[in-house]
Amino acid sequence: MQILVADDNANQRLFIIRELEKEFSGLQAQEIFDEETFEQALSGDRFDLAIIDYQLLWSNGLDLLHRLKQQFPECPVIMFTDTASQEIAVEAMKAGLDDYILKSSKNYIRLRAAARAAIERAEARQRAALLEVRFQSLLQQLSIGVFRATLNRRLIEVNPAFLQLLQIDSLTDEYVNQFTQHLSQSAEIAFNQKRERELQLADKTGNPIWIRLTEALNSVNGEMVIDGLVDDITELKQYANRLQTIQEEERQRYTHQLEQEVSRRTQELEEANHDLESFAYSVSHDLREPLRAVRGYAQILLEDFADQLAVTGQEYAVRIRENADQLEQMLQGLLSYNRLSRIQLALQPVDLNNLVNDGSIT
Repeated sequence: MQILVADDNANQRLFIIRELEKEFSGLQAQEIFDEETFEQALSGDRFDLAIIDYQLLWSNGLDLLHRLKQQFPECPVIMFTDTASQEIAVEAMKAGLDDYILKSSKNYIRLRAAARAAIERAEARQRAALLEVRFQSLLQQLSIGVFRATLNRRLIEVNPAFLQLLQIDSLTDEYVNQFTQHLSQSAEIAFNQKRERELQLADKTGNPIWIRLTEALNSVNGEMVIDGLVDDITELKQYANRLQTIQEEERQRYTHQLEQEVSRRTQELEEANHDLESFAYSVSHDLREPLRAVRGYAQILLEDFADQLAVTGQEYAVRIRENADQLEQMLQGLLSYNRLSRIQLALQPVDLNNLVNDGSIT
């Protein structure tokens, strides 16, 4: 722990250092009692804390404060004095003074607490500054646009990726209005909840661009703001459209192939039906001639040679004639059925009760 103590009074410097040694282990103090020792301190390494008096024989506390802050802006400074006024204390606070304590025997304990608090605040500021540097570096490197806007759709700050994504140079570009008009209003988004949408914009050349907009309503220093992310999804959309086009082309191609296959199968079926009709006609026609001959010969046997036939032979001739008649009816029915496939059937309701009652159906 490096501490600078600036006071003309050697006893006061001793008391200050002894009190601070109770608070910080391994304390190293550099005593400042004239301009030369102060210049040497300014040219050396940084300090963790500076304790200065206001009324000095060779200068004053305000001058030391300004010079210390100029050389070591992050170094906390406490003014421990009994000669300064309230006006000087206010002016010193404006210049970056961390604390102002009046010298008294009971305030040495307060000096210890003030020194600890000042160092902790300085460390907190350093951590915050480091986080801010890291955060800003991250924003600079992100390929996703980051923005903050007011509830009346005015952009406050953005990262370079945001400007690059929208192809603008600054927030004063009129083209930025195309984006801000799509921002949510307070009634459209809940506090601490995300709202995500896809928007289609147009670049300065008129080409369409797609973005994914994510917004969140937050409070910063008591003021409601919209924090958001902007991601370019144009290529993703183009890929999806190409995929949809390919799928549609494939669907049409398969549909065309299916129609062709159905047409081919239908034609084959029609040809098969035609062949079947020709076969049925040929069979029924070719069979009727020998059938009529069989029936004719059976009739001749019964009419001309009945007296030469025994009773059994006459019965066989009758049965031959009856079976020939039955087969003739079957062939005639086959021809009639074959003709049904070539005519348009007229469908109509039928009262089955009437058919049963008049004996048409048995």
